[in-house]
Amino acid sequence: MTRRHPGTPSDQPAYSYDPALARQLLAQAGYADGLTLELALPARFPDESIALANRIAGQLRAVGVTANLTVYQDRPAYAQRVRDKQFGDICCFDSSPASAWRVYAEKLDSRRKGPWWQGYHSDELNLLLDKIAETTEATQQETLMEQAFARVHDDAPWLFLYSPHSRWALGENAAGWAPSFEGRVRIIQTGSEA
Repeated sequence: MTRRHPGTPSDQPAYSYDPALARQLLAQAGYADGLTLELALPARFPDESIALANRIAGQLRAVGVTANLTVYQDRPAYAQRVRDKQFGDICCFDSSPASAWRVYAEKLDSRRKGPWWQGYHSDELNLLLDKIAETTEATQQETLMEQAFARVHDDAPWLFLYSPHSRWALGENAAGWAPSFEGRVRIIQTGSEA
């Protein structure tokens, strides 16, 4: 999730890039001589997943971690492997800002263990999710969402990477139009031509 997702604090600091600390933590965990991880990713959705995985593999290599990449061309089959927890050590998926609540419910709530849940467990987060679901007042709900995001950010069960920037070019017939916050293009037919 990124700052574009509802309930994400605008002042949330990014993770620092510290290869020396990463090597130290790996050594403390018993991997001073290195570690090999299996990384599974779809060829598309996100479309930049292969380039992204290669970049991550390079950064991991710099701290002594080898990432073996397996690319799945069949996106539905890849999604099923992730749901079945048959993907190796790391998988890749995206999330649109429109699906912020779904991310919590299907991927992070350890009581539901939704199709994309990968083993993260936090009693504190689960309680926050209950409060969010019970709250109807928008400002209070946003505050609780920010607390939930902060909890997940601090625990770091995932690599939170980036939010893509889309560029739009509009002709004069589209004056005043803007894409929705989740980047979808909606075409509404207003009349018919004879």
